[in-house]
Amino acid sequence: MGNKDWGCSSDVGLLGRLVTSAAMAALIAACAAENGEETTGLDNQAATVAGPTAGASGGSPPPPAESPANPSAGAASTGMGAASDPPAAPEQPQEPPSGGLQADPKMTTPATAGPDLPAATPAMMEADRRPEEMMEQTGDPGAAPNSTDTEDPQMLPEVADPPATPMDYGEGDGSDVVTIGDSWMDYALSGGGIEGALRRAGKQYRNYSRSGTQFLNGVIPGQYARAKRANADIKTVVMTGGGNDILLGGYSCDTREQCQRYVEALVEGLNELWTEMSNDGVQNVLYINYSRDAGSTPDDARPAMRPVAEICESGPIRCHRLETTDLVMGSFVDGIHPTRAANERIAAAVMEMMEQEGMRR
Repeated sequence: MGNKDWGCSSDVGLLGRLVTSAAMAALIAACAAENGEETTGLDNQAATVAGPTAGASGGSPPPPAESPANPSAGAASTGMGAASDPPAAPEQPQEPPSGGLQADPKMTTPATAGPDLPAATPAMMEADRRPEEMMEQTGDPGAAPNSTDTEDPQMLPEVADPPATPMDYGEGDGSDVVTIGDSWMDYALSGGGIEGALRRAGKQYRNYSRSGTQFLNGVIPGQYARAKRANADIKTVVMTGGGNDILLGGYSCDTREQCQRYVEALVEGLNELWTEMSNDGVQNVLYINYSRDAGSTPDDARPAMRPVAEICESGPIRCHRLETTDLVMGSFVDGIHPTRAANERIAAAVMEMMEQEGMRR
């Protein structure tokens, strides 16, 4: 190509294969400026126009993606050296005429990174990722990579479990509910005591209580033993016990220390009895406390707190305690035993607690 003169009438189709689009635009402009006269030295003009494009990045452009074997292209690559006395090309670019020259699609001109093209950044590269890749990671083609719809379980605040609702063992015919105790449970002069009030309310429980009995001498625990011998299917026990141990058993409650020793002995005996009940399959025991104003013991001598039997904290049996001071309201037959009306209130509170706590009833 070096010795051939290329004029404006030359084969522009072949020339389009050898020079870049910018050089071709410059060549067309030069031919138009000469009003169609034949011009020589176009090789040098093409080299002059193409030179700055190739050197903008500081070196030769990278090879194209496809490299077809083209001897003419190779000659153009090696023949464009430094040119002598090239004619000046116009400064203003001109758009090619409609339907004008087009570059051969078989030739690829690689884009060169120049000062007007910003270097690729990680954000640009990330934005150019295919939606399919994002879909594989997130399930949403528009979502950012590695994003998740759920929070880290370890970062979630802990939520306390709701309190467990006690199992309701339901209401039966009363054959698996037993009442034991002293005259607070069964006393003829007060309408049959608490047991009499329960019967009037329609509860037919198995009653083994007896007036004048004590707990620490083993009589009241013996009532449970008799009930078990008669029918061992017992699910709930309602009881009183311990009041006569002060009146008849020699325990003195003149001081708080003396009353505290009595209460500790009573709790130890209850723990032994309720442990036996738990082993027998009894599910619930309801202990009815004596009213604080029953009897003649000074109020300041009564223990401020009642200890809890150990089995109530460790065993499967559930222990319930019913306070009666506000139910009796100071209404006694003889200063010790509640009146019939007071027993009615106590019996109503017993039935309400059994239902609320899900006891067999």
